[in-house]
Amino acid sequence: MLHAPPGRLTLGVLLPGRLDYPFQEFLAMELERGRVDALLAPGPRAPDAPDPVTLLSGLSGATEHIGLVAPGSPSGWDPHRLARRHVSLDVLSSGRAGWHITGPEGTAVDETLRLWDAAHRDGMPGMAPPVQRQPVLFRTDDPTAGDTFTTRYADVVLTSPHDLPSARRRYAELADGVRAAARNPEHVLIWPVLTPSRGATPANLADRMQHWYEERAADGFLLSFPGQAGPLVDFVDHVVPELWRRGLFPNAYDGRDLRGTLGLPDPTPAPGGVHA
Repeated sequence: MLHAPPGRLTLGVLLPGRLDYPFQEFLAMELERGRVDALLAPGPRAPDAPDPVTLLSGLSGATEHIGLVAPGSPSGWDPHRLARRHVSLDVLSSGRAGWHITGPEGTAVDETLRLWDAAHRDGMPGMAPPVQRQPVLFRTDDPTAGDTFTTRYADVVLTSPHDLPSARRRYAELADGVRAAARNPEHVLIWPVLTPSRGATPANLADRMQHWYEERAADGFLLSFPGQAGPLVDFVDHVVPELWRRGLFPNAYDGRDLRGTLGLPDPTPAPGGVHA
């Protein structure tokens, strides 16, 4: 987070878009074995991708701790249905849900946050109260758009820098934007997207992750392993223990829900339903 507690990387992994539940369940269980903080389901537009909330609802029964993040656009959804959809995942997973807001921003997000807060505070007919006050909000960064939406809403920002200098620069810009939105930069995580290259040794990859973290370019990473399961399993078997050895990544889950696992506080409702 801007900046994360010393010695604590946070990690997410993007699942491949594959309509094969046993395969996805295997990957989820491997990631939980490596104490990875969260997995992100592929978007519904990915080839052969299952409905993300349906997939993650199934995976909630095969896992105990890992966060389950569903992508989805607020556009075209009735806010009550949208809120209920993600709350259902939060309840089924005992507080491990996240929402990766992928579409254009709009009033539907504000209304969804208000509905979650009302269900948490007072209860609401037709909607169970979320286990977390609200699911953790993820957003892909768009540095070309003057993206105030991201700095206003996101708990976790996914960035795509080309190199360390651009990552550091964007990290600082996001911190400034979060402050301008009257939010605490310590309550936002910045995750560059990282696809490990073939041939990189566990030490090489751990070196890169540690360097970016220590240089205030990242609080963690969203890792992508296109294709087969082998590279993901290799990461769990070899890179994660190297991060443990360096004291950069915990070897046990230490939160009761996804917010606790990521070291994020409960959101504080602000006027209009937006959290601070």
